Amino acid sequence: MKKFISSVMTMAVMFSALPALAQTTTTSSTSTVSTSTQELKELRDQQKEVLKKAQEALKNTREQQKEALKKAQEKLKKAQELRKQELKKAQEVKKQKEADRKTKNVAYQAAVKKAQKDYADFNLRQKTLPNQRVFCKIKDPDNVW
Repeated sequence: MKKFISSVMTMAVMFSALPALAQTTTTSSTSTVSTSTQELKELRDQQKEVLKKAQEALKNTREQQKEALKKAQEKLKKAQELRKQELKKAQEVKKQKEADRKTKNVAYQAAVKKAQKDYADFNLRQKTLPNQRVFCKIKDPDNVW
């Protein structure tokens, strides 16, 4: 009979511990679920933050690319303007050289004409004034320098 009483007592203790065990299991599974939910929320928040940072970085990168493109376009415009100015200067120098060449050519032609006129005048004078020529007689024809 003692065995019977001890087995009934053991069963009673087991049955009495069953709701506590069930509550502990429920609590642990509830806390696990709540912990899992909390972790999921934290992960979602982290993902949102990472996504926002990535979007900001992408936006900043796009803005930097736009700024770099604008700077490059400005440099290109400046280079084109400098090129145009250099071409204008080169054309002006070329025109000036051509004008100088023409001026020199005209001056040369004028000098040639003046020389021709002077030579013609000299020849005319030589022909018209033959009596005024000075002749030197060579005393010793063998001793001519």
